[in-house]
Amino acid sequence: MPQKISYLLIPILIIAMFITGICIWTPTASFGFCQALLNGIGGPMNMRILHYFLMFGFLIFMCIHIYLANIEGLAPSKLMFFGKEHGGLTYDPDRHVIDGEDALEA
Repeated sequence: MPQKISYLLIPILIIAMFITGICIWTPTASFGFCQALLNGIGGPMNMRILHYFLMFGFLIFMCIHIYLANIEGLAPSKLMFFGKEHGGLTYDPDRHVIDGEDALEA
């Protein structure tokens, strides 16, 4: 359940980072909605601090995501970054262990 919540919150986090970034960027900080948000939150420094904490939330999510994606092996990452597939893991039902990897036929 927490994983589903975190994946639902990522688009909200991205939108919030976009809006806070637009509001602290000098060429767009004078827009009406940016001025309203800046005044509502207490000024540009508070907006920068919020943007900073949102960035760390995103970085923490990414680190946990990468860790969980690779905790049981690097095969998905190898496929994604290098195009190297593997046949999967083989399971020995008698010993109840994973005993190796299948080799793909080239």
